[in-house]
Amino acid sequence: MADATNDNEKVFPGGFAVMTVAGSGIGASLARRAGQLGMTVVVVTDISSSRAEAVASDIRAAGGMAEARTVDVSKAASLGELAVSVFEMFEKHESVRFWAFMPTMLESGAPGEIANLSSVGAFSVMPTQTAYIMTKNAVQSFIACIFLDLELKNVPISISCVIPGMLKTSIFEGSAGQDEGCKSILAQVAAKRCWVETQPEMTHDTIRSRVAFFMNRK
Repeated sequence: MADATNDNEKVFPGGFAVMTVAGSGIGASLARRAGQLGMTVVVVTDISSSRAEAVASDIRAAGGMAEARTVDVSKAASLGELAVSVFEMFEKHESVRFWAFMPTMLESGAPGEIANLSSVGAFSVMPTQTAYIMTKNAVQSFIACIFLDLELKNVPISISCVIPGMLKTSIFEGSAGQDEGCKSILAQVAAKRCWVETQPEMTHDTIRSRVAFFMNRK
């Protein structure tokens, strides 16, 4: 089942991925890609159990291993319970790579990768989008700081901030066409990059515009 496209992705087969908000859009595509790479995938949604099961079924139908969970990701206690249950399920495996839940990962001592979804909007400002821009900027800044913290601690865990450009997602339309972008995302996560970009030039242009905004502020 493993479908690694480069040497970095060879760390994934036989590992485990917990994908939150994975009932549709980029999350669902990343879950399916993790399945293609030979990982056992826990597909998590906070609203629709049927969506989670549909994505898990797709992964199993393609020859992978997956199960669905419904968890309220807005509650720290619920996420903690999920992390504990997942760890208990897979702790007997020699190669465990979790997609989330830093405390459990640090305690296990196993290598792993964490990725959080931000947006190219993290580097911009725009009218009528205050809440969106603020939250994406917060995610990007938080992950960049944790990336440096992990380097200082010299632990076998990497963290990445995913910065999609213009990927098609089900937020805007019914058909999600972001499979190629998600392949690129997981390849860069495997390479332990801090910023994971789908359209680097778009990211660079946005950053340049942001710098110009600062330089020319009134």
